[in-house]
Amino acid sequence: MESLKTSRTRIESTLAKVRTAKDYVNESIDKLHVVFEMLGETKQETELSSFEEYLETGIESISEANQFCIKLSGRKKEVEQLMANLQSLQPGRVEERDRAIEDSYHSTPTSPAFAPAMPMYLPRLEIPRFSGNRAEWDNFWAIFSVNIHEQNISPMLKFNYLWQYLEGDARALVSRYQVSEENYPEAISCLCKKYGDNDTRVEELFAELQKSKADTRTTKSQTELLERISATMSQLAIKGQDVNHRLLLNTIFSKFDADIQTRALERRADLQNPRDWTWATMQKELSGILQRREYVEETRKKTNAPTESSISRPSQPVRDFKIACMYCRRLGHQSTNCRVVTQSERISFLTKKGLCLNCGKPYHTAEMCRNPPCRNCGKKHNISLCGIINTQHGKQIPQEGRQSKTKPAQPAFQQQTRLPARNTGSAYSKKATKGTTVNHQNMVIQKDTNVIVDSEDENIEDNTTGEVSTGETLLLTGTATILGKNGSREVKILLDTGAESSFVDRNLVEELQLPTISRKKLGLKMFGSNKVVENWHSVVEVNLVDKNKEVHAFQLYDSPVITAHAVKATLTKEDLRVVKQKRIQLSNKSNEEEETPQILLGCDYLWDVMEQKKVKLPSGLHLVSTKFGYMITGRQKEEHLLSSARVPDESFWNEDSQKGPEESQCSRSKKTAAELIEGAVDGATAIPLSQSMDT
Repeated sequence: MESLKTSRTRIESTLAKVRTAKDYVNESIDKLHVVFEMLGETKQETELSSFEEYLETGIESISEANQFCIKLSGRKKEVEQLMANLQSLQPGRVEERDRAIEDSYHSTPTSPAFAPAMPMYLPRLEIPRFSGNRAEWDNFWAIFSVNIHEQNISPMLKFNYLWQYLEGDARALVSRYQVSEENYPEAISCLCKKYGDNDTRVEELFAELQKSKADTRTTKSQTELLERISATMSQLAIKGQDVNHRLLLNTIFSKFDADIQTRALERRADLQNPRDWTWATMQKELSGILQRREYVEETRKKTNAPTESSISRPSQPVRDFKIACMYCRRLGHQSTNCRVVTQSERISFLTKKGLCLNCGKPYHTAEMCRNPPCRNCGKKHNISLCGIINTQHGKQIPQEGRQSKTKPAQPAFQQQTRLPARNTGSAYSKKATKGTTVNHQNMVIQKDTNVIVDSEDENIEDNTTGEVSTGETLLLTGTATILGKNGSREVKILLDTGAESSFVDRNLVEELQLPTISRKKLGLKMFGSNKVVENWHSVVEVNLVDKNKEVHAFQLYDSPVITAHAVKATLTKEDLRVVKQKRIQLSNKSNEEEETPQILLGCDYLWDVMEQKKVKLPSGLHLVSTKFGYMITGRQKEEHLLSSARVPDESFWNEDSQKGPEESQCSRSKKTAAELIEGAVDGATAIPLSQSMDT
């Protein structure tokens, strides 16, 4: 007992020291932030990287200190619980102590001294009552077992205690047994069988995990979501479940805000081995991201809090702004109150200068911006643009009616995508799931269109981000050799970073007689519709051969529709020269025509085929290395489409082929600029999702 008390004292001392150090780090971060705000604008830009590095180091130290304090607090509770258990090992000692005290009162001073050693007794822990809620059974049984069931007392007394702490359905269940020593084991067995069934409890925990979602996109709601999921995952681990399963981790990951997902994926990309991405690692990264986000928001609130002078004199304008206006770059007023650039001109002003609509800085878009969203509506734009963007958003549907003179009326679910008519990528979603139970999922479908864009529609402004469409978006597509009973052939594959499940075209399965492992039922929900369509899908074993002639096995769902025709990349002469000089092996052949992808690899297999190499081409496109060769992705600019339409690839390859014995077989039919712009979607995209996501 003395050693336990000593351990508790040491733990309390260590906790106090860690908390003092954490407070010191907090004060240092606040002082660093104040000093940075006092610097001039030029000095701030110079010291920004160092400031962010020190800030991140300090926040990580605070996060580690919090985790250490939690562990110490848990250890302290364990020691206190052990001390209490030692005191309650013999329930009869309390009565013995009381009798000894009473006898000592009646003894005379001349009688032999009766001074028994009176040990220190702690108050006995109160056992909670159990009403039949299966989620409370584990806690109830752990406490009751230590304090009553495992004690050296008669079964009759144990039965009386059990009856006292039961109520509701649990008490009704035990009431069928007569209170006796023989019936106590039967009553305990009946309770354990009904409420202690691990399989049933595991199913309930998975159901709770599936239903868990954040009420809003605020940091507080995201933190509460992580806490609920952490508690559920801890119980699943105790029940012996694999909490590091990739599908389970992807399901949990998809429940968080897109900005949090982006930051976590950046940390995940730094791992040497993708298998190191376990639940413990993901929980630590998500917790750190949310703590840093919460700290930044609290710091901004303190910085932007009104002073006493501004509260007492609200009509007096504030003229001591240290941050320049994002439009006129002058001091003395906020961007919201700028009169040089009026509110109606602000979107076009930022767009022409290539600035972010959320923070006003270059080199990124509002969707990629890490700054907090608008404080009024929560969307990704600056508060100075809130009024004009929301006004234009209300007029979005009439504007889309001008996209084409020959285009038929679009269905409601396609209009919700708000994409330019010539953008023919697959309609991604960022959530997908598969499992043994029926999943209620969403499906985003892009209908077939055949549109000629008028000249006045070539720059269609997307009111959600303020960006102007400048060309085609190229998805990660390539070719691979598939093996089947009826032979092998090359197929087009699509790597979808927004899907969690992977699919194979049903016609391809029938053509090559691919083996079916099992069948599972998925619930698919159309975008914009609340109706869930449930269908059975086969789980098919697919073997693909990579660029090194190695065979990779996948288990994919079959689907009648995978995606639309993939847009073919148009490389400039400078791009082709870089590919030639670096001896880059492209996954797509330069002479192949547009073809519908027949295999879609989602996040469940995506990171197994992705490699760490990436090359940026002169045109701005990116080459991403995979096991099937380099794949082209990025936004293909309009000027590159127009210039490349006049120069076939064949002229470039024939020019360089004079330097070697091999003759290039790459050729491509010439297309005019109008034909390139008139490219239309041919097909549909069907990506199942785990749940709908408000945007």
